Amino acid sequence: MDGRTDPTVRELGRGYKEWDTKVLQEFTSSGLRCSIIRTQLGSLCGYVETPKAIPGDCDGESFAVHGGVTWCSSHRPDKESGSGWCYGFDCAHLGDHIPGMRKLEFAPEETYKDEAYVTKELEHLAKQLREALGPKKVRGARRRRNETRDTEQEA
Repeated sequence: MDGRTDPTVRELGRGYKEWDTKVLQEFTSSGLRCSIIRTQLGSLCGYVETPKAIPGDCDGESFAVHGGVTWCSSHRPDKESGSGWCYGFDCAHLGDHIPGMRKLEFAPEETYKDEAYVTKELEHLAKQLREALGPKKVRGARRRRNETRDTEQEA
């Protein structure tokens, strides 16, 4: 049985079925761009883009996220280049239901990781990446601080 005939695959009303490969969501969490992409087998992957790489953090175990970080590159897999760095994870591990694959006889009970699940995992990963990157710098913050200090001194 493939993802196209699997009874767990449902029509989504946005003009595609769950097994179509495409970007499902893009949003910002902890100041970082997040994306959810559905693979051809129907499982979901989550990606967080950062402005720069975090040295030594591509070993898959540096961040607490479903299955560990499984993508660490200068771009998302659906793009040829990026403006920073990209960390991602997939929901196609043992115990994850993958609509386009038959269940393995020896596999434990499988659960499908949906968009809500991946969104929560992305928010958690983005928070960890933001902490690893350090505080977000705001342009003009020093100038505003100096203007406030000058105003206080005049008073």
